[in-house]
Amino acid sequence: MRVRFQGKEHRKFFSDSKYGNKLSALVAAKKYRDEIEAELGKPRTDRMVMTWHKANSTGFLGVRRREFPAFEVQASIRPGKIKKVIVPIIDGDEEAAFKKACEIRVQLLKKSYSSEGQVDF
Repeated sequence: MRVRFQGKEHRKFFSDSKYGNKLSALVAAKKYRDEIEAELGKPRTDRMVMTWHKANSTGFLGVRRREFPAFEVQASIRPGKIKKVIVPIIDGDEEAAFKKACEIRVQLLKKSYSSEGQVDF
């Protein structure tokens, strides 16, 4: 089990044999996770939460430049579901494509959080 928050990482291994079976190990791991998150003040969510990543050179969270002429937008539209949208760079206008990708990311997040993940994009 790994819990990361504000640059710190807490790790603990939950062996199936130590806890008797997989289910017991899972229950113990989730209990540990909840305790550590409460101790750190980390909000509890089942959503994939994106933060900063060193490979992101665009400076906008959830938008990255692809190897081919396009930007990729990524957003968690509901717990366990990631939505990806490719925005092509047309006629070499990288700035316009980046702006459109950022707008799509914001729109996806607004729809996701306002309508309980009912995103039809």
